[in-house]
Amino acid sequence: MMPFADLGSVVLAAFGAASAVTLRRYAAGSYDAATGQWTSGAVTTSSVMAAVQPLGPRELELLPENERTIEAVGIYTRSALLTSNVLTGQQADEIVWDGKIHKVVRVEDWTRQARYARAFAVRLGDG
Repeated sequence: MMPFADLGSVVLAAFGAASAVTLRRYAAGSYDAATGQWTSGAVTTSSVMAAVQPLGPRELELLPENERTIEAVGIYTRSALLTSNVLTGQQADEIVWDGKIHKVVRVEDWTRQARYARAFAVRLGDG
């Protein structure tokens, strides 16, 4: 029997071979109340290993309604991914995979239980 801690490896293998994808992470942005302008934080890029798969119909139902008609993918990784946070000014992480940019909109963090996280991301454009 496989130890529970190795479930992350099983998940990544079951959903396709993990490959290197580009992670774009933004520092917290800020809003200038005097001018009404939003300034995005600086972006850093790194390479992370992830298995990326199209979302199925039941998974699409977990997305916000306004994002269900956009091309969406599931990302299985051992790397931490961030969604946007209005209170802190944190912008969502972006994943560049297969020449397309996807914005992370939902994260299910299973790193404590199974050493992986599942994220849902919607397509922004070509990258």
